[in-house]
Amino acid sequence: MQLEVNQAGQQLEQVQSFKFLGSYKTATGDCTKDIKIRAALARQKAMELINIWKDRNINTVLKVRVMKQMVWAVFLHGAGGWTIKKSDKNN
Repeated sequence: MQLEVNQAGQQLEQVQSFKFLGSYKTATGDCTKDIKIRAALARQKAMELINIWKDRNINTVLKVRVMKQMVWAVFLHGAGGWTIKKSDKNN
């Protein structure tokens, strides 16, 4: 934690990371934590839908649509603000 003084003379706390609109932001711009959290949330959502994946009465096209709308959407929320590093691509 670091304190800075702004033009009005008030002390402001500089934090290393914070959550903003559901995404984690860091002072360094590293998005690794946010990507890992999003992947875990998407995996959890996929596991909640296990009955749909196993149901033989639901066709594959519908299962893909459910995957895109309910799992991929969870993972990709906030992805427009991510900065991808080479090390993130390998994980």
